[in-house]
Amino acid sequence: MPGMSLEFSLGQAALALLTILGILVGAGLFMGLLTLPIFFASMFYKNLWFWAAEERTGKILRRSFAQAVWTGFPAISLFSTVITFGYFGVFDIFEKLPLGKKGTTQTLFEGKYDDLTRKAGEKIIWRYPEGTAVEWKRDPVGGHAMLVMDEGATPEIIDGLSVPATMKPETPEEEADRKSQLKAAQAKARVRDQELKKIIRQQQAGIYAPPPEGDHTELSKEQLRRLDGMVSLVVESQSSMQLSIIQLIRGVGIFFMLIIGPFPLLVFGFSFIFGRRGMTMILRSLGRNLLRTSLTYLAIFVLVWVVTCVWSVLDFLDKLTQEKDANMKGLITEKYQIPSQMKPSHLNTIKSMLEELPEGQKPENIEDNLMTWAFVGGTLDPSKRTPMNSLFFFCTEPEKVIKMMPGLEDLTAEQFKMLEEACKMMGQNPRAVVIGHAKLVQMNKRVGDRIQVTSLNYKDLVFDFEIVAEFPAGTRWDQSAAMSRKYLDNALSEYEGKNGKAHPLADKCMNLIWIRLPNKAVFESFSERLNTSGRFTPAVKMEIESSAYANFLSPYKDLIRFLRYALAPGLLAVTTLVISLVISIGVRERRVEMAVLKVLGFRPWMVMALVLGEALLLGSLSGFLATATAYSLVNAMGGIPLPIGFFGKFFVPASALWWGPAIGTITSALGTIMPAWSARKIKVSEVFSRVA
Repeated sequence: MPGMSLEFSLGQAALALLTILGILVGAGLFMGLLTLPIFFASMFYKNLWFWAAEERTGKILRRSFAQAVWTGFPAISLFSTVITFGYFGVFDIFEKLPLGKKGTTQTLFEGKYDDLTRKAGEKIIWRYPEGTAVEWKRDPVGGHAMLVMDEGATPEIIDGLSVPATMKPETPEEEADRKSQLKAAQAKARVRDQELKKIIRQQQAGIYAPPPEGDHTELSKEQLRRLDGMVSLVVESQSSMQLSIIQLIRGVGIFFMLIIGPFPLLVFGFSFIFGRRGMTMILRSLGRNLLRTSLTYLAIFVLVWVVTCVWSVLDFLDKLTQEKDANMKGLITEKYQIPSQMKPSHLNTIKSMLEELPEGQKPENIEDNLMTWAFVGGTLDPSKRTPMNSLFFFCTEPEKVIKMMPGLEDLTAEQFKMLEEACKMMGQNPRAVVIGHAKLVQMNKRVGDRIQVTSLNYKDLVFDFEIVAEFPAGTRWDQSAAMSRKYLDNALSEYEGKNGKAHPLADKCMNLIWIRLPNKAVFESFSERLNTSGRFTPAVKMEIESSAYANFLSPYKDLIRFLRYALAPGLLAVTTLVISLVISIGVRERRVEMAVLKVLGFRPWMVMALVLGEALLLGSLSGFLATATAYSLVNAMGGIPLPIGFFGKFFVPASALWWGPAIGTITSALGTIMPAWSARKIKVSEVFSRVA
């Protein structure tokens, strides 16, 4: 940053990184403690099966229960394994699929599972149908009552009371008074919403309040707008609650199917290969010292959790900068100037050049494969501009948002449908805009509000917008907004008609153009033609989307290199050291036991195998639980925002589900080699001589 020394910048970066790591470690420790009972339940699940395998005598009820466990547990694990393998596309591994596409089996399993969880969520929380509205003109008394109840319960008042109004420290009396007012405002909001839901249900059932007797003031347009905004807020809140419940059910369901599915089935299989008695001894050894086993589990869980989160971010960034072989998207910008300011006429020139391409190279529908962007910055209060009242618009063609806008792949089906409806409204009404959820919260605005924005870069232009929808929280557009290109063009035309001359930026209002081409060969050929055509003044250039992202990430390359080559290996080394120390302590404490095993006929390699088996089972199960928890939790939350540019949020990839067992197994194997070898070398005579 300008005016900032290198040392200060590095210090800031180091502090930010340490803060993030501290948060990750804290979250990992918390989740490790929460999943500790599940870890021991999983151990009990396996122990119970091994008990059932040996139980062949006794009362008939006991033998029947043992037989049910003996056959039922593997059946349950096999069923869960089939479901999870189908959901994650394991059965499509030999099917040749384009990058990012799902196979036939995965589509089937995922669709069925999502439908099932959606129905479960809909039964738990009901939501209003799309387009729910209230005919307030038929119930003016109820409308006026709702307006009265809304006073003192609006989001602006609640948000304003949530934090101190000034930077001046509050006295205990002021803080208590503010919290009391906040509590009262929240109580009013709850009562208002309950009454509003009651009115909505009555009107849906065809029941309307009786007409008022005598003279009654009609509702004004502004009051009707406020009431419709209240209804929209309640409907959206109900829809958001249902969506959150559905995502939670999906995440919890996948988590428990992973826990009782593949891993126990693998243990059951190993018992047939290596013997049930050896596996039983390993499980009982882990249960002998619960405190040490718990601490080891927590250490491995936290370290694998942090590594999984770091690798997930790196995987997300790698996919952004990875070239695609088909349907490649690129950006056309001005060649020698930043920010790019191209002429609007460039768009028609590019279209004509696409038309000149031979058949098989040009897109099937040129219009659907081109999208323009103009950048419009503005503020709600030009006399007192602050980050809280300023916002940034991507000015584009509404019908192209769904087809071409990057960063929409993270949306759920419900969110995508809502955005599609909003784009239709933007096409019908040029003043309609979509604003990110975080920016709406920051500005104390909500869907249905009308705002006036004074442009900062398009001098003397003032826009009157109507907020029709929001970009969901956590997406890369959470802090941004989208407006119609038509509205900007109309505003520039009105400026010219009013002032008798064109706006200074009228011929520079095309900041960049998105283009999608069939494949890499066509992209390279068209890029060469575009760069050397001489038909553009000023000159333009075209670069692939992944290359543009890579250039954007170049300032972060040192941080990414540190995460990839220093932090992650360092955490793996720490995990190995922790396991080595714990297993070494266990071996020293159990020298007599191991000597007894040798007396009973156990060979040195068998003793070594028991020590290795304990570490490998503990490490692989702990690592698997860490990645399964991270995958289910992060993805059920709808991803975690990544505060780099407008990259939105990252998810834990399905491939992480093998990272955990692999990390736990490899680090356990490396950390246990020396302790296991020392157990192998234990001499019976030396041990019993010391005992004597």
